[in-house]
Amino acid sequence: MKVFLFVTLEEKITLIDSDFYILLDWDNIGYYNMIERIEAWLFPDEKISSIDVRASPSLDGYHIYIQTFSYINPTLIFRLRFSWHDDPQKLCMDMQNRKARYRGDLFSKKIIIRNGVKHEFKEIKMFKYFRNSSNQQWQLMTLQKQPLTKKLLVD
Repeated sequence: MKVFLFVTLEEKITLIDSDFYILLDWDNIGYYNMIERIEAWLFPDEKISSIDVRASPSLDGYHIYIQTFSYINPTLIFRLRFSWHDDPQKLCMDMQNRKARYRGDLFSKKIIIRNGVKHEFKEIKMFKYFRNSSNQQWQLMTLQKQPLTKKLLVD
């Protein structure tokens, strides 16, 4: 069984290269625990302007895309990711190996090839919390969910 993970070029340019994004990967967590973490840890933070929640391609956790009002230095980003329980393996790899990718590296697709059949799984966009200034209340926008797709590999 071969497993390939990758980020589409458009998302890589808009998310990884932006100085105002922090990406979190919460694995093996339920829906209500994820909501509790957002309400307890992310809502009170005045630096955050939006929180985009997506189900991971393997459906065993969530990818959290956090946009901030202004630039945050890399050292603080690592501290925030640690305190917000980001995936510890990914956090260690980012700290040791990837100087330019201090915001985290999430995968929007997962491809599994079994017996010549290609299965492609995508993130499912769930909802987004946003506010225009740190003084405002959080607003909720429900996003259209995308179904999982299956594509056949032509030999």
